[in-house]
Amino acid sequence: MTLRYKIAPRSKVSLRQILLILLAFAPLFACGQSRPMTKAQSKAKMEALEKLEKQYGISYFIDAYDLAIVLKDEHYGVATLDGRIVIPLEFGYASYEYPADLFVLFKEGAGVGFMDRQGNVVIPFEFSSEYLGVGVDYFNNGLMCAERNGKYGIIDKSGQVIVPYVYDWRINICTAGEKLMYLSSESFDTTYLLRFNGDTVMGPMTDIYMAKKGLLYVRKDTLVGLYSTDGKEIIPPQYDEMQLMEDGKIMVHRKRRAENGEMISETGVLDSKGRISAPFVESRQEEEETLVLKAGLVVKYRDNLCEVLDQKGKVIIPYREGYYYNNTKDRIALMDDNYAMNIYDIGGRLLEHFEGTYSIDESEYDGIPVSRDGKWGYVDKDLNLAIKPIYKELYQIDNEHCSALLDDGQRVLIDLKGNILTKGPYDSLYQVCDGIYHADTYVTRNGKKEYISGFVDIYGQTTLKIR
Repeated sequence: MTLRYKIAPRSKVSLRQILLILLAFAPLFACGQSRPMTKAQSKAKMEALEKLEKQYGISYFIDAYDLAIVLKDEHYGVATLDGRIVIPLEFGYASYEYPADLFVLFKEGAGVGFMDRQGNVVIPFEFSSEYLGVGVDYFNNGLMCAERNGKYGIIDKSGQVIVPYVYDWRINICTAGEKLMYLSSESFDTTYLLRFNGDTVMGPMTDIYMAKKGLLYVRKDTLVGLYSTDGKEIIPPQYDEMQLMEDGKIMVHRKRRAENGEMISETGVLDSKGRISAPFVESRQEEEETLVLKAGLVVKYRDNLCEVLDQKGKVIIPYREGYYYNNTKDRIALMDDNYAMNIYDIGGRLLEHFEGTYSIDESEYDGIPVSRDGKWGYVDKDLNLAIKPIYKELYQIDNEHCSALLDDGQRVLIDLKGNILTKGPYDSLYQVCDGIYHADTYVTRNGKKEYISGFVDIYGQTTLKIR
């Protein structure tokens, strides 16, 4: 287990619920292209998507290959952009597995199997399904754990058995290149590190997990250490928590009992050989944790508040906001339990205050939407206010664009510098592929409510029409 930043609470959603949402409600998703389309290319692609959407329902679009998972009469298949079916519409579930470049399919009465982009069966339909037909692990470096007759093994993306089906415990692939795998008990309190040929490298341990290429965190009982993937001990299991940092050093957390009996927590920094690189910083017992951040800053938590210290231990931001969000070499952002955010410079001077943000773990992008005086804007990964808070609503929809709502009800597509690319009376915008989005809304005409949907692009072109 590694040190983690404190994040806002969030309700748990099962994998089955996620899959149901993706398949039934999320309109379209995409894999990016290498370069943007011209205006003419974008228009032609929108028209082709419009035709395909009319012929079938598009569940997922693979932009790199102009292929779509399509839906008709509650059955899934795969079609080309011009409507040619390459995988028949006869499956109860379909998804695309990247980077294995295979479609994961579930067929009632047969099970889960895999087909390539040409519609050839690569891995037979012989695996059981647990969540909408996905009862096997996704590929890791071209390999995956699979179950057959209650036993686990490993196969590659051609279906060849790499590790025979002989294990009672589920296998987690450690590194395909070094041909290592973890075997963990159902209670997750016993773990072995094995080679693909079955030889034991390490174990039994309480837990073993990747730190980075060539290195492993190994937990023995309650303490964690650092090992190489060939089983060599680098730092013995003697710390409560351990985290590799960006500069190659190692942040560790330990507890010790003082002479007066008080339990003291300490956080320090080690070099790559386990030698102390920075003095240990003491924490009171009631503090949740101490984190060493980028630029040598230290965050200490206490009673749902945190303070920030510089490399010399000087307090630059006294106890206030609830938890750390992010920092750069010259800025740091803290948030409270109501998602309000303050951004400071390294000297502790307040630069920006925002009344609200999204929960940290709800954001899949580097930046985050922020609100001030009831209006929404956007803070980028460098903690700069990239889009001023002028919108009634704003959320990021891909790596380069946000969807935002104006006061007059028009929804706009904007880039991360705040430039408006297109706008309309849309209820929603979802990315289909690079530069093209699905839009929809309801309008009332002559007392009748009508549904309007279609595609829009970054050039302002659209195929919106009444459905």
